[in-house]
Amino acid sequence: MRNRLNQCEQIKGQDQFYSFYKDFLLILFHNGLAEPVHDAELISMIGRVPYLNGGIFDVHFLEKKYPNIEIDDTAFKMVFDFFDTYEWYLDSRECASGNEISPDVLGYIFEKYINDRSSMGAYYTQEDITEYIGRNSILPYIMRQVENKYRDAFSPDREIWTLLKESGDKYIFDSVKKGIEYELPDYIQIGLDEQAPNLIQRRSRWNEPAEEKFALPTEIWRETIERRARYRNTLDSVVNGRITSIQDFITYNLDICSFLQDVVDTIDDSAFIRAFYEVINTVTILDPTCGSGAFLFAALNILEPLYDSCICRMEDFLKYGEGIPQNARELFEKTLDSKNSHVNKKYFIIKTIILNNLYGVDIMNEAVETTKLRLFLALVATASPDYSDVNIGIEPLPDIDFNIKCGNTLIGYSTRQKIETSMCSNIFNILAEKEVFEKLQKLSIATRRFKDIQLTSEKDKSVLKSLKEDLKQNQSEVNDILNRTLNMYDDDTYNEWIKKAQPFNWFSEFYSIISREDGNGGFDVIIGNPPYVEYSSVRQSYEINGYETESCGNLYAYVLERCKELLNDTGIIGMIVPLSGHSTDRMEPLVKHFYNMYPGRYLFNLSGDANPSRLFPGVKFRLAVLFVSKWFKGYYTTKYKKWYADEREFLFKNISYIDSKGYTYKNVLVKTPSDLFASIFNKVVAEKCQIWSEKGNEICYYHNAPVSWIRAHSFTPYFCSERDGEGITTQLKKLTFNNKHDMIIASALLNSTLFYIWWVSQSDCYHLNNPEIKNFGFTIKNDAIEDKLIEISYRLAEDMLKKSCRRVYHYKTSGRVEYDEFYMKKSKDIIDEIDKALAEHYGFSNLELDFIINYEIKYRIGVQDIEEDTEKSP
Repeated sequence: MRNRLNQCEQIKGQDQFYSFYKDFLLILFHNGLAEPVHDAELISMIGRVPYLNGGIFDVHFLEKKYPNIEIDDTAFKMVFDFFDTYEWYLDSRECASGNEISPDVLGYIFEKYINDRSSMGAYYTQEDITEYIGRNSILPYIMRQVENKYRDAFSPDREIWTLLKESGDKYIFDSVKKGIEYELPDYIQIGLDEQAPNLIQRRSRWNEPAEEKFALPTEIWRETIERRARYRNTLDSVVNGRITSIQDFITYNLDICSFLQDVVDTIDDSAFIRAFYEVINTVTILDPTCGSGAFLFAALNILEPLYDSCICRMEDFLKYGEGIPQNARELFEKTLDSKNSHVNKKYFIIKTIILNNLYGVDIMNEAVETTKLRLFLALVATASPDYSDVNIGIEPLPDIDFNIKCGNTLIGYSTRQKIETSMCSNIFNILAEKEVFEKLQKLSIATRRFKDIQLTSEKDKSVLKSLKEDLKQNQSEVNDILNRTLNMYDDDTYNEWIKKAQPFNWFSEFYSIISREDGNGGFDVIIGNPPYVEYSSVRQSYEINGYETESCGNLYAYVLERCKELLNDTGIIGMIVPLSGHSTDRMEPLVKHFYNMYPGRYLFNLSGDANPSRLFPGVKFRLAVLFVSKWFKGYYTTKYKKWYADEREFLFKNISYIDSKGYTYKNVLVKTPSDLFASIFNKVVAEKCQIWSEKGNEICYYHNAPVSWIRAHSFTPYFCSERDGEGITTQLKKLTFNNKHDMIIASALLNSTLFYIWWVSQSDCYHLNNPEIKNFGFTIKNDAIEDKLIEISYRLAEDMLKKSCRRVYHYKTSGRVEYDEFYMKKSKDIIDEIDKALAEHYGFSNLELDFIINYEIKYRIGVQDIEEDTEKSP
């Protein structure tokens, strides 16, 4: 490393990259992020650079752990030679030549390769996900709090809502607006009249790929028309003043970032700027399983331009404004004084955000260190080193050890009530309780002072070292008392438990946030991507205690319950979790003790399992983005959204939420696919479930893991393995009936698109289980419609066999396996006949029938097949 610094010194001024690299190394050395420095020659060469620890270099924790570590310089040379083949940037920029590397790569490498994070249920979350969750959690919270502080500014006739009403479609995302300036072709317009006869025939070409000038990639006309209708409805709501709540920006999926930016940039009200800055300066944003910090970086990127605009407006008001309220003037002057004490405005802003707004916890120390490093790199990118300055113009990096911490999110005390309940168990604990809370009060004051010193213009920062040591010591003493109430065994057992469980006492670690003086203790915004891990796989290391969702058996359920405890009464939770969390009987406790605890929620349900595309590389989960808050009004959901890779660019900007009116079915939060669905759903559930039986000799088989089609058989499909002989594959489950009449009708029901929509709207979209079947209402009437269903069902069975293909595979466990493979989409015309017969049975309208038979047809049939049909069509 010393040789590398010497090399940088020799070529300084000749190569911008090496000049940058030396600056980078200097900063890392002086903040304890690189290898420890003990060599006087090296210290002399570095010169006088400011650092936090009062003139004494800290020994890195790796050297503390391995005091005799020695690494030859040749090892570093090999690493640096490899790194030199890339162009390194401290900021995030678009790649031009393909060999640029920004700090984001640290997060990707960490999540993908370090300690097999995917086996721990942790995945690198891409920017479109973190940005969508961040903006729809952080910004609604900020505006809600500003409204609470300054209610007059949000009157319908004031600047904020006037700005929106006069904006037209400015805040509607461009992807939603694609092609709206063009008039639809006549052969498409003919299907727009919903009341005219022959609706399905008039819409016969709506499933064709739409013309490029009208459409987003892969879009068919049916999707284009739906998107255009959503655009018109949104625009009408904007210009007619029906959007009067910041929550509506989530509901209509508007560009809330641009809107708030325009509000701050243009509003002629110093009192609003004061209220807005007070809120953003104090908002606490937590990722409880932060990994390499992807969500915290999204929060940083969302807040930074708002801070910048606020400071610009403060300068304008102080320079040109008249009649500024005294409290606003004092805040503006104090903020600008603090800003001017730093190297530049952006450095001050990012430093403030890191210290005041961002908080994270992860069970892996490597993750915590990576998050800190990425945040430091974002800060360093704003500085311009000046070699003529005695300190080369570089400020010390902030100490964020009290913001980003290592520990087990699920083990430890989260609230005062839980501590008090536990400590009432014996006399020792009762005596310790007083000491704990006295220390916590002192910790809260000292932590705030520690942060404030780093943000002020005070030059003497030598006090930080001793203050930090006192903080760490007191924190350690409090945690030891609390941890011993969680594990009251001998010292050896206790120490082993500490090592494995890594308890993290939220109440003490973030005492000033969770026990706020205003009585609304807890974090303001909680965002993230919790681990999707079965509890059984970690139980040897630690056991959870006191969770109402314990029977759910997966860590993400426990994280959500913990978040509920950590969130304050006005806060918002925004996360991406498995869709099964609100769609299976197993997760009923999570629905009951988490989702149903909030009067308002949003659920964006989407495929992530490679059918047809994945959100996370290598991850096969169906997923849901959730937003919940106690001040939200209404329950909004989306259909189970499938998507192709070409749609990823606009996936999160083309969301359509439906008011589900809080509807649940059998402890499942229904994934509402359309406004029409409620009417269809109610007609199905109104029927008695007479057809299903648990007895009898007539058997119908169904495949238990559908993808785009439900497959049921009134016959026995061929299956033969070398090991077991001829039989039934384990993926086929059976239903028994008293008579053949009911069995044949049941097979028709299960193969229908209507049942597919029923299943996908309330299941985990992977397993087909008995409850989804037995809850489907169908009353036996012994009428002509049932005779028609029986006739169609026989034809469908014959067609399935005719179009099947005999496959042979070889497996290690069962040897040669031969079976019939079926292609349900090739029998779509016959399945449509089943749905038309069912429409007669249930009394569906033509509009409802059109919705059913064409549901997700692009993904169920495939774009290629639609294109082939288009070529054949007249």
